[in-house]
Amino acid sequence: MTRLLLISRSREYEARMQALLGRNLATMVGAFLPFGADVVLEQVADDDQPEIVLLGPFLSYEDAYRLSAGLHQRFPGICLVLVHENHADIEEWVSDMDVHAVLSPTADDAGVLELLGSVHAWLLEMGALTPDSTPIEPLGLLEPEAEIVEVEAASPTEVPEPIVTLALPEGTRAQIIAVVSPKGGLGKTTVATNLAVGLAKLAPMSVVLVDADMQFGDVATVLGLDPAHTLPDMVRDLAPRDLMVLKTFLTPHPSGFYVVCGSESPADGDDVTGEELSHLVRQLTGIFRYVIIDTSPGLGEHTLAALDEATDAVVLCSMAVPSVRGLRKELAVLSNIGIMPAGRHVVLNFADRMSGLSRRDVEATIGVPVDVTIPRSNAVVVSTNRGVPLLQDGSKDPAAKALAELVARFGRTANARRSLLNRRKVVA
Repeated sequence: MTRLLLISRSREYEARMQALLGRNLATMVGAFLPFGADVVLEQVADDDQPEIVLLGPFLSYEDAYRLSAGLHQRFPGICLVLVHENHADIEEWVSDMDVHAVLSPTADDAGVLELLGSVHAWLLEMGALTPDSTPIEPLGLLEPEAEIVEVEAASPTEVPEPIVTLALPEGTRAQIIAVVSPKGGLGKTTVATNLAVGLAKLAPMSVVLVDADMQFGDVATVLGLDPAHTLPDMVRDLAPRDLMVLKTFLTPHPSGFYVVCGSESPADGDDVTGEELSHLVRQLTGIFRYVIIDTSPGLGEHTLAALDEATDAVVLCSMAVPSVRGLRKELAVLSNIGIMPAGRHVVLNFADRMSGLSRRDVEATIGVPVDVTIPRSNAVVVSTNRGVPLLQDGSKDPAAKALAELVARFGRTANARRSLLNRRKVVA
């Protein structure tokens, strides 16, 4: 019998391969991968050397590289198959890692068996297998149970890198949070990224952040990410019809959430329609507990589409008169057209005592209370330039405390207060 080992972060893919390959396959869940390739390799006994190793899906380049090098060193002659979607950098991955084949995570069962059969034949030809080695066949011809190797985390203080979840638990309703502002430059992306970091601490691996600023979205830059796929990829071809494909296009963040990164060029972003964005959001609500949407400034097609799907809106303004008046108009328009989400959270950003306005002045102008005030802070600029959000860095800055207050509004205990808070009015 040919021995196969799958090292993956996707329980869904593991379950599928176990159902297909049965006892041909041993699997190792990815929760201990943050502790290094050596820890992974220690779980494979010397007398149970795999002959074919499947790496992926959802492994980072660094993980795949370290594992491929370590496996080749420990088990010379094994065959490595990289399970990864095809993208522009795949040739570099293959050449760097010395893998023998690439398998798409969306390949059907026949495609998987065909590739593994080819690999098996190649190993026989190279003399890496004995002539009586059993060819790889589907589960119906094999014994029914697969071995699963589970490894406990080495340290409770370490946070495992995320694994894409299959779906929300039954009866759980996703919260869709649209972060909006009447004008640009009001800190929308800063608020959205810190909200994602904060909520990921409450619900690890259950948060996704969508960069829906179609022309100049910079969520990836603010988070220090280099995505292989961006939002236009997720509304084209197979992704709108296949959740497995969609999941492979998500970009993981070390804090335990996922990102749909914005388009690399304004022209690509303009090709995405409001209906395509709405469909993507609806797909994500079947997978994640929190869907955060960083929108374009103003009330364009995509922002209105996001608000139409949202359960909550985080609306921003600063202590500048044009910004305050812009927010007043924006709230009035949303009220008139009837798409203001049930949960409304007004955030006053860049607050200071030198602007000539007070919080009370802002509330009197917009006609509703300010829920969270974020003070002006140099720490925000530094965190943006570093690509590390304040709430990820554990900052004690007053701005970080205000952002944590905003995150707390979306905790489980916040829901009971939401309808009462949204009925409050401010009389000038």
